[in-house]
Amino acid sequence: MRAASTPARSRCNKSDPSGSGVISIRYCDDMLRPSPSLGRAWPWDDDDTVAFATFRTSDSPAAAFCRDAMIAADFNVVQERVVESDRSLSNYAVLHDLDYLNFETLDRGDDADGLAEGRRRLVHIIDRALAMCAPKVKPVAR
Repeated sequence: MRAASTPARSRCNKSDPSGSGVISIRYCDDMLRPSPSLGRAWPWDDDDTVAFATFRTSDSPAAAFCRDAMIAADFNVVQERVVESDRSLSNYAVLHDLDYLNFETLDRGDDADGLAEGRRRLVHIIDRALAMCAPKVKPVAR
């Protein structure tokens, strides 16, 4: 890992407890650059609830759609540098100049309570991100 690839406030890969999933705000390498929530308020109170901000390798992380707004709003943001497509939708979107947001949350189990909490977190995150990043998009009535 090169120090230059990680934001100064990140403590990833340093003696922190690791997240429990493959996707974690504590993981970084040359492709994934974390910017963890400083307040760690719900729904960002675990290491495995993250927002992805993808950007082309020729651009700076700030070029990622909504990245600056999400960091300012204290989201857990994983900045993903795309060199070539890994066939994911986020990579496709950035390589075709499409605005795209991707959110993931910690698996809280398959029982009704775990699924409800995961849904509650994601709906909250999506509503907040749409209001910040795509204000012309109207939320669907629930």
